[in-house]
Amino acid sequence: MALNIDRDTSQARRPIGVGIAGAVLMVIAVGIYFTGVQDRSPAVAIPTSYGYTINQNVDSGVKYKSSSFYEDQDPGSNTAYITQLTDAIKAQFDYKFTGSKTRSIKYTYSVNAVVHALYALDGDSTQQSTVWTKEFQLVEPTTKQVTATSFEIDPTVEIPFTEYKNLIDQLNTAMELSLTSEVIITSTVRVSDNETGSSGHFEDTRVSTVSAPLNAQLYSLAVKFDKEGTGQVAATSGASWTFSEHYLEVIAGAIAVVATVMLVYGFRSQIFKTPYQRELDKIYRFHDGIIIRARRPANLKDKNVVNVQSFDDLLNMEEELKVPIVASPAGAEATHFIIVHDDVLYVYTLGKVLLEEEAIDEVGESMEEEIEAPKPPRRKHKKVQ
Repeated sequence: MALNIDRDTSQARRPIGVGIAGAVLMVIAVGIYFTGVQDRSPAVAIPTSYGYTINQNVDSGVKYKSSSFYEDQDPGSNTAYITQLTDAIKAQFDYKFTGSKTRSIKYTYSVNAVVHALYALDGDSTQQSTVWTKEFQLVEPTTKQVTATSFEIDPTVEIPFTEYKNLIDQLNTAMELSLTSEVIITSTVRVSDNETGSSGHFEDTRVSTVSAPLNAQLYSLAVKFDKEGTGQVAATSGASWTFSEHYLEVIAGAIAVVATVMLVYGFRSQIFKTPYQRELDKIYRFHDGIIIRARRPANLKDKNVVNVQSFDDLLNMEEELKVPIVASPAGAEATHFIIVHDDVLYVYTLGKVLLEEEAIDEVGESMEEEIEAPKPPRRKHKKVQ
């Protein structure tokens, strides 16, 4: 029975066709993507929905004890003060909020005083560590809510300077220390809005302080505050474009994913070739003209078989005997290359034969009929390097 030497290529063509279809889909996806980019409306600047300005000022002063040196306990316009004569320190914190339009605003303000006992490490007055602290709440945290364009707050406080100084003196005497000390008066204002929706949201915190030493013979008041501050609130509804303007990009992405899967499936055999497949392709590429490809495996059982060491040995025999080489599949990862001469089969096996299948065709007469059949044109070949 003659061997069928026509190779069944329908299964080989099918994956390649899928790969080509994947490449076409990828081109379509790229075209859709760039169409979406070109048609996209330009980004719209997000408008500022609300702006505000904060103005602050601190008015501070000293109240003296009754003495013959100063009338009415007022040190006047002096900017340096005598510690022994100081009875109290006064401070008024002015805060004004002005918005660009009427808005629901919530604000909280408070004032406290903190007395610090300090020690200069290694005699370095710039590196002072806090040894003792006591806090006094002068104005309890107060929360209010207004719906207006602007509002003002101006809490006024007076601290008992002599009382705070006596606390430090008692600590130094009791512990036999020589600590320096200071008092810091702090005003804190926190502002936020109650607006909802697309008008945006903001929070703002401002701190102002008045400080003075408690143990120096002479001192001056140190005042710190931000005279003016501004803020802007951006609307949250002004998106540059909506999801509907992205639909082409979404479609293009989905098509690209499908195309990638099809490309990998279609050309996987070309992308992920084993050493056996690469060597087989090399043999067919250089010697296809002298090789007859059988459709089904040949049965070598009970035959007079001579295994040759290399394909080059088989080529030399083909040159000498002038007979074609028959390529017979021997499993998924092996191929038998066979030359039939008289009753001997000269066989070179490429790859690893995992399982010898039972014969489907009888090789003896079949091989002879194959040899006697019309041969394809011979062409010059070169040996595998």
